[in-house]
Amino acid sequence: MCGITGWVSWENQVNSKIINKMNYRLKHRGPDFGKIKILDNVVLGHRRLSILDLSEKGNQPMSDKQETIWIVFNGEVYNFLDLKCYLQTKGFKFFNNTDTEVIINAYKFWGLNFIEKLNGMFALAIWDVEKQQLILARDRMGEKPLYYYYSNGDLIFSSELMSLIEHPIIQKSINNEALFQYMNLNYTLTDNCMIKDVKKLPPASILILKKFEPINVRLYWDLSKFYKKDKFRSNFKELKEEFTYLLDQSVKKRMIADVPIGAFLSGGIDSSAVVSSMTKFASEDRVKTFSAAFASKSFNELDFAREISNSLNIFHKDKLIETNLITIFENCIKNMCEPMADTSILPTFELSKFVRSFVKVALTGDGADEILAGYETYKASKLHVCLSVMPNPAIKILKKIIQRAYPTSHEKVSNEYKLKKFLGGYGLNNTQAHFYWKTILEETEIMTLLNKDLKDQFSRYNFFESADKIYREVDGCSSLDKYLYIDCKTWLPNDILVKTDRASMSNSLETRAPFLDHNIVEFCAQIPEKFKLNHFKTKYILRKSQKNRIPKTIINRKKKGFNAPISAWLLGELYEYARDLTSTEKIRSIFDKKAIDNLWNNHIHFYEDNGYKIFGILCLSKWLHNISIR
Repeated sequence: MCGITGWVSWENQVNSKIINKMNYRLKHRGPDFGKIKILDNVVLGHRRLSILDLSEKGNQPMSDKQETIWIVFNGEVYNFLDLKCYLQTKGFKFFNNTDTEVIINAYKFWGLNFIEKLNGMFALAIWDVEKQQLILARDRMGEKPLYYYYSNGDLIFSSELMSLIEHPIIQKSINNEALFQYMNLNYTLTDNCMIKDVKKLPPASILILKKFEPINVRLYWDLSKFYKKDKFRSNFKELKEEFTYLLDQSVKKRMIADVPIGAFLSGGIDSSAVVSSMTKFASEDRVKTFSAAFASKSFNELDFAREISNSLNIFHKDKLIETNLITIFENCIKNMCEPMADTSILPTFELSKFVRSFVKVALTGDGADEILAGYETYKASKLHVCLSVMPNPAIKILKKIIQRAYPTSHEKVSNEYKLKKFLGGYGLNNTQAHFYWKTILEETEIMTLLNKDLKDQFSRYNFFESADKIYREVDGCSSLDKYLYIDCKTWLPNDILVKTDRASMSNSLETRAPFLDHNIVEFCAQIPEKFKLNHFKTKYILRKSQKNRIPKTIINRKKKGFNAPISAWLLGELYEYARDLTSTEKIRSIFDKKAIDNLWNNHIHFYEDNGYKIFGILCLSKWLHNISIR
């Protein structure tokens, strides 16, 4: 796991001092070694977190023996040993034990098709000296980030936005479309970036740049094709056995490392299944698990993590997070490329810092919810059909009943919050409602919050336009598969994986997600939907696969998530700090002061739980301050 930077210029002299500065901003991603390489009109930079072949032979930028192919690579290729054996039969020689050298030779043998051979998480850049060709590529599911800027023959790229904008050519001005998406979702959608003219290379994409030719970005893997295929006709027992085998093999591949490894263990079924698989391929003393939680009862699941670790008889450490909240928030936001207001980034950051004191690599349960229907929204979609036939007066009465029966609560994802959000989907079609349930601010709320000068600029953006475009990619699929597909294209790569990458890499910790092996993702796309969501039982095939492997209490637990008690904190320790940050000059240049005050007043007096909305503005304010936006 590392950080990469680079600059190709057909017209200008590349400046090594600029890339050095960009590279240094990635030191947290790779504290073990850093170097740049100048190759005429190209300069490549790399920061290394040593995981495989800890010797200096594994340092980057790396080249073949003839120095015709150069690479900077962030991530892991889990099938590199298989590829290495095959390439050796074709006459290729290897001089180190890294997956990086395997990628170089794979490119030399297969050309641009090399990318389809890689099973892993990665962002990489290859410079082909003879062809004068730059290649950028990103893994299928979007685990590793890659930002780039292209204009007038200059292409600049980096693993992180804060590094990229060290280049003086990039103007730090806001992209209004990305800001609208952020206000709507508390994150931005690929390939949009909060900084104008900067893009994120989409997952499963390869970018090719040649002199005197237009930039070419294309997909090398299309998830929609697997959802559109005929569903497997095998019986459930056979599919369950195949799924279990695929998961075990994925975990086994992700345990390859020359440094100590561990796992995040929440006590939910996803991380528990990963840890259970780990015990099949390693001695008890090599499997180390870690948990963290806040003191608030509804946000503390340490007992469940201890239960699973005790049942598997493995090493386990947990931590109760009691540090100064302002310090946690500031440290966490410091390395956020773009504003992203998923409250679970705070405990993920603290957990990563804790885990890094024991191991250098940790496996996670990320991705299971998106490929196997683990969220409440999938169940809500079944009920939405009933909601759609109810008359409007009945909905109004139902809202009043809920208001009386469930007063506003600042507990973890309260029933009141879920029911109000569910009813907010009234009048929307099924696909729109599913997307709406993941939103933070509605269009009308956004327009109310904006300053008068910005309202006209933002009125052109359509709330559902981006979602409808993605849904059309899986026309003809079942409703559930459409929901899973859009979550794999939006929520997963732009929220969940961003959160995990930034929180872990800020602490120089590599995380690996076995559920996101493309073989598992493709398999789950093709199994009948009843094996994913069985009536109202989520992740059905996963739960059944873990029988006799993990305790029944863990298998049957409802999903809790890893959120932080932000709504309560905003009335307590964070109150003064957050009020100040949501009232800065930069925030007032975007938002109407009275509208912000109304959000606070309704939250303070328990008229509404506005915790997520205020937290989104808080994160935006801190990001604007950190990035010195123009």
